[in-house]
Amino acid sequence: MTASFPPRLIIDDQKTMVILDTVVARELVDLEHCPAWVETFEKMTADGYSFSLADGTFIELVNQRSRGSITADQFQRMCTRLTQFLSTELPIAPGRRDLLGMLQQDGEPWSEQECRSISLDSWAELLRCADAGYTPGSTEHLLEEERNAWRAMLAGFQETVNTLKHSVQLRIEVLHALDEAGLLSAFDTLPDHEFLKALEAIHTLQASPSEEVLDLFKAVPNMALQKVFQSLEALSPQDLSGVLQLAHPYKDQKQHIDDNSKDPTDAWQAWTAQQVSWKVIGPKINVGVTKAFENSESAVFTMNMRSHLEVVYCWTRFSSMQKAKRAYDPTSKKSRNDGVDFDLYRFLKLPAFVVTLDKGFLEGLTDVNSYQANWFFRPQELADSWNAGITPEPRWPAVKDLSKR
Repeated sequence: MTASFPPRLIIDDQKTMVILDTVVARELVDLEHCPAWVETFEKMTADGYSFSLADGTFIELVNQRSRGSITADQFQRMCTRLTQFLSTELPIAPGRRDLLGMLQQDGEPWSEQECRSISLDSWAELLRCADAGYTPGSTEHLLEEERNAWRAMLAGFQETVNTLKHSVQLRIEVLHALDEAGLLSAFDTLPDHEFLKALEAIHTLQASPSEEVLDLFKAVPNMALQKVFQSLEALSPQDLSGVLQLAHPYKDQKQHIDDNSKDPTDAWQAWTAQQVSWKVIGPKINVGVTKAFENSESAVFTMNMRSHLEVVYCWTRFSSMQKAKRAYDPTSKKSRNDGVDFDLYRFLKLPAFVVTLDKGFLEGLTDVNSYQANWFFRPQELADSWNAGITPEPRWPAVKDLSKR
């Protein structure tokens, strides 16, 4: 079942949108003879296809003209060829907020006319760049904003993971404190829900333990009891269920150490490190990421699901950052433009195909399990498909198929 989304603005839903990457536009600069796909794309515009340059492509092309890596004559050649098939309504695809506005998903006031004007003004700027007497200003700062946004997003994910790891460590400290105080073994006979109630009660009492409260624990050495209170103080009430979840693995590990370990301290440190390792934490976070695309109760295709590859690819990159060897480093020179490239994934939610020559998109997504992974085409491949009568079109899958992924 597919949701009934509001109609897409500017470019009618009945049209198939195609977004061009920078390397495709550059091919029109470098090739002396016009590629055959240009003529095919022109024919496709009469068959319900709408072609636009990505806004990042516009920024990169202006920047390349500004620093002289594309001459005015080359720019003229490129623009002449692009004019044959680019949309006259939306020659430059919009940025993030305007894209959501096109989909009627932006909660803030949004102007369709302003979005159209920005697109047409951007195209006019590209045409000015073909004038030998015109030198545009650098747009490097805009590219750097995209790079920084990518790095900041991954850094934010890392901060969330670090917070989760710290929370797990705090829960283990609570179990150690309860164990040393003899309270953990006292709770052994309690059902899980009673164990949790006992934790909640102690957590409430530790904030300001009265003499009466302390008297309840008179069998517990004062130093051990204070350690229990201190360890619980660092946790929020919502974290207590996590203590319960770790209680049984903790007891199993304690028994294992008692039976086998010559050095309990090292053994506990190794076990704690394992509990906060990516191997253990990663799958738990993955469950949350996956649930963003599941809606089994209504079986309705949601707006989140339109961003499937965008999120899955980001998650894949972030997971790669956690590797002990050859980890992905978003700050490295090799990864410098990953943020600029990542911006292309957001266009898939329109929906739209992306035309590129970048092997990272065309060959680098084979291990990414997303229905949108095959929405990237070489220009000639897309042209050949249409010439063969296939009429390619990006389609939303059934929810049941998406959930399997």
